Amino acid sequence: MVTVSFGGSAGLSGGAGKKEGSKVSGSVEIKASEDRTMSVTHHFTEAEMGDYTKALQAASKGVVSGKHDELRIIAMGAKKNDWNAAREMWEGAADQAVSKKTADKLKNTGDSAQVSKTSSDGIAAKGNIGPVGGSYGVTNTHTKSTTVTRNDEGGLDVDAKQEHGREQTGSVSMQAGVVGLEVGKTHIHKTRFGYSISIDPKMDPDGKILEHLGHCKTEEHYNLFLTVHKGKVKVLGKSKGRTDAESTQIGVSIGNQKLELGTNQSVDKDVTVDAQGKVVSKKTVGRAGAGGKLGKRGDSVADEAVAETDAKGNTTVTLTTTTTKTKGDKEKKDLSGLGLSDADLIRLGGSAVRSLPFWNDQYRRTDEKQDWKKAGLAIVAGKGSASAVGHALAEFVGGDRVERMKTVMHLLRGGYKQTAGKAFEFPDSLRDIRDDYDLVIDDKLADKMNAYANKKGDPAAAKECQRLLAIVDRLFPRVNGCKDFKDGTIKTEMMGYLNNSRTVLNQAVLGFSGNLKPQDDPKVLGAEGDRLMKLCGAYGAEQAVLVDKLDDQSTGRVHERAEGRKLVRQLESLQARWGSEYARLESNYAKRKLVLPVFPYHRQTPQIRPFEGLIAIYEKKFPS
Repeated sequence: MVTVSFGGSAGLSGGAGKKEGSKVSGSVEIKASEDRTMSVTHHFTEAEMGDYTKALQAASKGVVSGKHDELRIIAMGAKKNDWNAAREMWEGAADQAVSKKTADKLKNTGDSAQVSKTSSDGIAAKGNIGPVGGSYGVTNTHTKSTTVTRNDEGGLDVDAKQEHGREQTGSVSMQAGVVGLEVGKTHIHKTRFGYSISIDPKMDPDGKILEHLGHCKTEEHYNLFLTVHKGKVKVLGKSKGRTDAESTQIGVSIGNQKLELGTNQSVDKDVTVDAQGKVVSKKTVGRAGAGGKLGKRGDSVADEAVAETDAKGNTTVTLTTTTTKTKGDKEKKDLSGLGLSDADLIRLGGSAVRSLPFWNDQYRRTDEKQDWKKAGLAIVAGKGSASAVGHALAEFVGGDRVERMKTVMHLLRGGYKQTAGKAFEFPDSLRDIRDDYDLVIDDKLADKMNAYANKKGDPAAAKECQRLLAIVDRLFPRVNGCKDFKDGTIKTEMMGYLNNSRTVLNQAVLGFSGNLKPQDDPKVLGAEGDRLMKLCGAYGAEQAVLVDKLDDQSTGRVHERAEGRKLVRQLESLQARWGSEYARLESNYAKRKLVLPVFPYHRQTPQIRPFEGLIAIYEKKFPS
């Protein structure tokens, strides 16, 4: 792939400068810019690739060698360093990107030509009256991108996308001696749409249909195009989306010291449908955050809720909170959150469908009330489906700058033995393992491995499972050995997911290798029993840590008792998951006809079984 880009800008400014004795100054600036890009992708044989590489090297020295537009443009610019002439040639090629001339050059399957243009214009004004200043600015942006690709059937697939955006900024400042204050706000609104259309060359021998498509600029144009050429073109899909974002900035300066504070919130919504209007994919991303910086030290918290629905209607939600601390050039990031599956979301949606008043009472802060009710109404309208729940929650999180993620997490994990979703925490020392971790704890891991075997055969599937097993065996000791978890119950939960995945993968290796009952293999049972014993021991160690914290927690003040109840909830969650792992351990030992050792509870004795009596003890110490 070769990309050729050109950018340019123009501006006009003017104003009243501050003259001696004057208390008023101001300026106005009008800006405009344009960026254009053409990317061409070729699929060559080895011999063709060699010829193209030589032609590209020649073009970079100003020598025209080859029939491809991108090479002639590069040669034109390099020959006399005359990039204005090259730009004119580029514009000519770009104007013909969606034309028969360009299409004829896309010889092989996968060959493509893409042209994109981003233009912006705006105005910025600022002024001062004595110690008080202000500024205001507006920037409008329009992006259009068209890609023509030769498909497997020899036809042409055309993907056309456009986005319109508007950004408004405003600020007020004041200076009094060595003390300064500045407050600013930014609002962004974007809308976008896209069409994916396939054209059979047999239906368009002279390229007129393709040329007509290239002239489309608005949704109305595309709909008219589809009406005019009905039966001659095929709609593969349509997409629509929008973004709404706001941010605030506050700066306070005293002498050489400056305190900067900021907040942000945004919601991105995108949906793609097929020719019949059925949803192919839907994605909603809600973001919220706040942070501050004083000198070389900074702290910030960013929440993100991502809801995604696929063509089968399956929905997943990932809730992530990222805490960032900076000190000088050093940065530390800790991630934590919750992953929700279809089943989790449906259970949650059921509560709103059964009793909307109950749902409406679950908000935590007064300024959340209306948006929380709005989310409940959307869930009820969607009959409590996983998609309705997931996208409503993501939009709710992005509806304000702070605290909303806590409301959602409290609903999912704030009560007695609530175990919805898969909790995760990646301290800074474990940030590098997140992608691998998400890969191997997938709920649909077994189905994916079976699909892999159906496509590539059992031996290949067994090899792939071995590869994933190696990842699990690398991650488990890192999670187990990490001392940086803020919540030890999440650490053991993650270890449990890794252990479960290892069991699934180990059995899959044996199954794809011809062992039809891998779950009963003595070696498999022995290895699983050892891992379950270690896992239950890790739960016991985390229980001991919680017991120490509960014993040390004071009960003298209201907020101290509240902290104690939080620890009790953690103990409940720990024991709920521990109990299921211990049940698996008991079953494992029974299959092997072994006696599982039982240790009476004593805080100085390592435990492999949860002692539920602890919860009652500490509930008395920290009553509701």
